[in-house]
Amino acid sequence: MSSESFHRRTQRCVDTALHQLHRELEGRPHRRRFLDRLVAVVRQRSSLLRHAPSPSGGVVGATLLYNLLWLERAVIRAPESWPGAWGHPLLVAHSLASHLFGEYPVPRFLAWCWLQQRTPEHRRAQQWFIAHARGRALRQLPLPIALTRRMEHELLRTPDHVQLTAALRRAEVLGLGGSEALAQAVLATPLAASIEHGAWWRKALTWMVARGDALAPQHVARVVAYLDARREQVSLQGKTVVALLRDIEREAPVVGHGGRSRRAISWPASRWAALSLRIDGSAAEPRVAQWDLVELCDREALRREGREMRHCVGGYAGRCRSGYAGIWSLRHRWLCEDKVRSVLTIEIDPVRGRIVQVRGKANRRPSGLPLELLERWASREALSIDPSACGKPRPVEPASCAAPRTTPPPGATLDEKRLGAAAEAIAGPARVAVEVAPVTCGCLVREAQ
Repeated sequence: MSSESFHRRTQRCVDTALHQLHRELEGRPHRRRFLDRLVAVVRQRSSLLRHAPSPSGGVVGATLLYNLLWLERAVIRAPESWPGAWGHPLLVAHSLASHLFGEYPVPRFLAWCWLQQRTPEHRRAQQWFIAHARGRALRQLPLPIALTRRMEHELLRTPDHVQLTAALRRAEVLGLGGSEALAQAVLATPLAASIEHGAWWRKALTWMVARGDALAPQHVARVVAYLDARREQVSLQGKTVVALLRDIEREAPVVGHGGRSRRAISWPASRWAALSLRIDGSAAEPRVAQWDLVELCDREALRREGREMRHCVGGYAGRCRSGYAGIWSLRHRWLCEDKVRSVLTIEIDPVRGRIVQVRGKANRRPSGLPLELLERWASREALSIDPSACGKPRPVEPASCAAPRTTPPPGATLDEKRLGAAAEAIAGPARVAVEVAPVTCGCLVREAQ
């Protein structure tokens, strides 16, 4: 798809979503007028209505406007006095909602509620956002779990990419005295998406924190799955980690193979769009090639990628689910054949919007056309590339301002003219990534043995 076609398709989807929203407000002229004011300001002073729709067809800008409409009576400032914001939708939503409703600073992660469908859960989160912006402490809000002062302090320091339920669980673990490693391990379990049975899990988390280094992070998922299955029968009072792990091994067939829960582990797709590109044949290679860059959003997909590529990416389901990593796979096939093969595995740090690892089969360094396609996709999606991402230090310009190549790199199978056509198909509107505090994490792809 060319850049011009991409712009036209995005604009059609946005206009259709806004038109449908306008129709839903039939019979409510005051709300229609407020919508028109919001649309005019957002179009002029932000990039929100320039983002492509999600794979499911949702338009993030229309979702934000719809959520704001129903809280018109809580607005304390006119939309026309908003200074504007550019970049990721979360940054724009945080800036606009803070302007309309707030008198005090609000942590940016709380603004995720404005970008979600208007469910009862997200409506409550929007009320909490407004209350906190008006000066109420987080501990005073009717949150699903009770917060201590220390938990409130940790909650205020939540990274931007973590959504509310996971943020509450992370603050609970850290507020009890747990380490960041333990918090990440807990967020890799179903506890990151559920706050049910809060009092019982508070006792269980207190037990985990009290055990310190005796409970290794790799055992947390097994412990949580076991406790979740036997919440009414298990007593943790006086129990050691060794004794609990022994019980888990003894009853492993009930909990799942190896003590793991049978529930499949998956996570939502990230904010970046996938890539699909067809490259026509030439005299030297008459076959038509199809290149796809797709995100891997479940544990089984990571395992299959790891087996095919002969590296250990299959072990990063926990980091992906907790939002500290995103794994993508660049794949190739000839249209005359059915076989699809993975060419590159890409690891993205969602917090910084940065590509931190790129590996070929058996951790080989990327080169040639696959690397060229990846760099152009990163430029389109406003992703920067870490200088050491490809296994060797090399200077890389920021993706948002990198100049496009005009000649193919060494090893490319395309001539200059066809590579230029491919680059034009990949190119799209530059989008500015949200700048947030980096999160310290370990090595993501170990070298093959």
